[in-house]
Amino acid sequence: MSPINEKFTQVFVYGTLKPGEMNDWVVRDQVVSARPAIAFGQLFSLSLGYPAMAIGSDPIQGVLLSFRDERILLTLDTFEQHDPQEFAYHAPGQILHQNQYQRHPIAVFSPSHHPLGIAWAYLMTLEQINRLGGRFLPDGQWLS
Repeated sequence: MSPINEKFTQVFVYGTLKPGEMNDWVVRDQVVSARPAIAFGQLFSLSLGYPAMAIGSDPIQGVLLSFRDERILLTLDTFEQHDPQEFAYHAPGQILHQNQYQRHPIAVFSPSHHPLGIAWAYLMTLEQINRLGGRFLPDGQWLS
């Protein structure tokens, strides 16, 4: 199953885009469905005030969002890049383009570990996370 199929575009969110979080306004009006989900990786809280996920094997708690229009990915690609001024304030001396999120297809599961298919997710490398002072969240959950 592709993250983009003929019916829905699926995106796994684990931070400020989750329903009820501070940036859910970015996608709220375009969400067709939102369901609790997990993906496997490593979750970190960044000094910038939001999380980053890296490849790994720990369960990460999030939400699987479904959209009818794949153009939502253009909106999310733009949103998921750091604001240059905020980045410079929180990460002085760091190079912005070396620390941006990258969109990847990942396997997503229900909270009881039943496969839900493949969804897009925005990830960082551990090197990027370390440069940004990431603090590991062993319970796999980020809350504002």
